[in-house]
Amino acid sequence: MNVNTHGYSDGEYGKWKLVDVASPKIIDGGDPNSNTFVLYSHPRSESGGIRLQIAYARIQNRSGNVASVGFGARIPKLLWKAGLWTHATTTWTNDTTDFQDAGATDAALETTTINDGFLVSSPIIFNGLAINVATASVGTPARTLEYSTGTSTWTTITNAVSFSSASANYVVNENAIVWAPPTDWVPMAGGHGTGVTVGEYGLRVRATTAPTTAGVATTMSVHRLHFLLSGLADSNLYEIPLGGMYAPLETNGEALVAFCSIAASQNMVAALVRARG
Repeated sequence: MNVNTHGYSDGEYGKWKLVDVASPKIIDGGDPNSNTFVLYSHPRSESGGIRLQIAYARIQNRSGNVASVGFGARIPKLLWKAGLWTHATTTWTNDTTDFQDAGATDAALETTTINDGFLVSSPIIFNGLAINVATASVGTPARTLEYSTGTSTWTTITNAVSFSSASANYVVNENAIVWAPPTDWVPMAGGHGTGVTVGEYGLRVRATTAPTTAGVATTMSVHRLHFLLSGLADSNLYEIPLGGMYAPLETNGEALVAFCSIAASQNMVAALVRARG
């Protein structure tokens, strides 16, 4: 059995599968329990660590507007946590169950107090959140997106691909936050806040101008996205031809996903993908 340069034996993998579909969601709809809107999941419905590889991918933006796009892998629920950030006491309250369980509208994204918000963490790098919002925020909120640096500091992300910092309300249905992972992103230490999970990468979203009604989610899904591109015009095609090679995605990924910042049922996606056999 041959072992390739990525440390995987060819015998571990199933056959290549061609995916060619319309993709109506921004990423996957924000429900980590459903595979309805992912591009590909393991035929045996494994829950994670399936070692996805792609040899080709493309997306055509047919949303009617300029969009940002990309491809990647959804991270399984057991590898991330989420909860409310209370800024006055620099405290994180673990609410992972509510963010992952679709049973109720109970995952608070913020409060009506300035600088409160939510925090997501994982032991592996992630750079995409799909939030299934059930209660829209109201008002003229401003928000900041921050990542853990040093031993106690939070640094603002300024290269977000899908995130509006000013006067943008959470709307009912899927809301996406996508960014390019900073090179100096480090796992959290005790100084990053009371209750945070030390040793995990932290991503914080705060309302620096509070809404009059706070947004609440039903669920959220977390992703590692690659090949990000901004400014794809309507009807234009973004293609990732790997020339007979393949790209190994996040080892812990459980499903292949596409990202298009503007949801439209006409958006078209194709990919050549395989998973560990």
